[in-house]
Amino acid sequence: MKQFHTMLMGSAAMGLAALATNPASAADTQKSFKFSGQINKSISFTNDGDSTYTDFNDPENSKSRIRWIAEAKGPNYTMGGIVELGLWPNNGSRQSQTSNINGSSDTGTLQHRRVAVYIKSKQFGSINLGKYQTVSDGSAEQDLSGTALSSFNGQYAGAGNVNSETDSGYRFLPENTNITNSTTFPNNAITLTESMNAFDGRSRKDGIRYNTPKFMGFSAAVGAYEGGETDAAISYSSSIGGVKIKAKAAAWNMESVSATTEGGFAGSVSALHSSGISLTGAYGEQDLEAVNRSDPDNV
Repeated sequence: MKQFHTMLMGSAAMGLAALATNPASAADTQKSFKFSGQINKSISFTNDGDSTYTDFNDPENSKSRIRWIAEAKGPNYTMGGIVELGLWPNNGSRQSQTSNINGSSDTGTLQHRRVAVYIKSKQFGSINLGKYQTVSDGSAEQDLSGTALSSFNGQYAGAGNVNSETDSGYRFLPENTNITNSTTFPNNAITLTESMNAFDGRSRKDGIRYNTPKFMGFSAAVGAYEGGETDAAISYSSSIGGVKIKAKAAAWNMESVSATTEGGFAGSVSALHSSGISLTGAYGEQDLEAVNRSDPDNV
């Protein structure tokens, strides 16, 4: 792993040095400022076999957010920065029939989704520093269908995230049973124990990333993050005849931050024909250090 760390930092240093040798005059620089975001709210109805619950919540799959992006674009490179804040006032993944309805409010705390600066060059690639998507993020989510089906292949479609008998989330009760008090479920209640996980990379982390320029549709990326995590990815996008193709594969190492998981890998590929017909597939696997336990995977 020490060699991998050295390679990552060396690639980043080479990219910065190359970009620094291509200055642009102030007159050639175009500056821009973009402001965007989204509001995502939902109403969910859940029946556990005994009662029906109505919740007005914030969906787990894509929270509300607001972002600012500033860029200075010259003839040879682009420099910029991004700040993106997320808001989850009533997390839909924490709804539960054992607590009061809408009891999962986080009082509207803003979450730091992305805070980063970057330099981009068509000739030398790009460097990104700060909290941003890891290079392995999205490795199981390449999807040209326009429906984001692959993007949510690891998410439970219901209104609760159920991990244990004491955690929040909805559980399904057998016929003619009910909840006896505010915290206890019948012994034969059906519990979903995070059975769906796309193993889609390492999400967003503070660190440094280097992406190579594209060559014949291919590009590669490496990253190093707070705590010593590392990852690498290779991507492909092109059109062959009347078919668009988009693919990505990545692997990550997290031994430095986890005593139970060494890392994992994931990949996905999507093809879209000019007729509108598409085909998408994804695979992910987690490499556990646990003894006598198989590594979980997702297809």
